[in-house]
Amino acid sequence: MALNINHHAAAYGLFHLAYAVLDGRVRHSLFLLRKSGDASIQPEEFQRGMFGKRLKELRNELELFRRNTSLKDEVEHQDVEEEVQALERACDHAREVANWRNARIHPAQIRSVEDQHVFVLCDGSGAPLLMDYSECEAKIRQAVHANIEMQANTERLVRNREWWNTNFADIFPDLPDDQS
Repeated sequence: MALNINHHAAAYGLFHLAYAVLDGRVRHSLFLLRKSGDASIQPEEFQRGMFGKRLKELRNELELFRRNTSLKDEVEHQDVEEEVQALERACDHAREVANWRNARIHPAQIRSVEDQHVFVLCDGSGAPLLMDYSECEAKIRQAVHANIEMQANTERLVRNREWWNTNFADIFPDLPDDQS
């Protein structure tokens, strides 16, 4: 039997590349946020795998970040709320991408279409799961969008946290202290 890789199969392969990059971004975003609050955090703690668990941990980290900033003054809280919300939306997109992938990686059943030598992935009710070029392209775009949003907004949150934790006397040593 000859192997026939068509554009649908190729698109599905490219989707998995985009998914792997997204998995790395989720782990990296989680690492950066935790590292910005605790210098002892090591990258080895964030190995591949457990995408859903890491995504949930990232959401929890965002909630902690939100609570910690709400303890600061209102200006600082408002300064990061947009980034936190953008990261939460990126997590939503990442979850949708993962759900789509998982349905195809762990299908309920595989059916052979009679006389066509084609196998079809099906959900629990036996309905075929879409895996054509346009569906794969849409999921690739969703994964890339989530990746970009996570990268940009994680970096902004980390910079803001570093700024808040900075000793201003070290930055501006020549300014008079208000306490004197």
